[in-house]
Amino acid sequence: MATHTFVHFESPEAFELARLTSIRQDLSSARDLCKYLQSQIDAAPNHWPPSEITDAFSTAIVIRYNRAFVTGVRLGLRVEEIAILTEEQLAAHEHIRTLRDK
Repeated sequence: MATHTFVHFESPEAFELARLTSIRQDLSSARDLCKYLQSQIDAAPNHWPPSEITDAFSTAIVIRYNRAFVTGVRLGLRVEEIAILTEEQLAAHEHIRTLRDK
């Protein structure tokens, strides 16, 4: 039987890795929710899924996406980290951020 000992460990690199890992999880989750919502749209008659599906998933997508950019428990992505976005991607990013603020 193994004996495990807890060791408290902190370092700037570990903090940064944890921050980026949790941001990646939020963005991956938002992407997966988008794929699911799109599948519901594609499968629905006239491409209009029930409003409960649209409302629940669009709200979850906006929240998950925006968690990657705000500071709370962790530091969000910084302006220089999203500088690689194209103009079209940046416009979509700003649109989603605006939706959250409304």
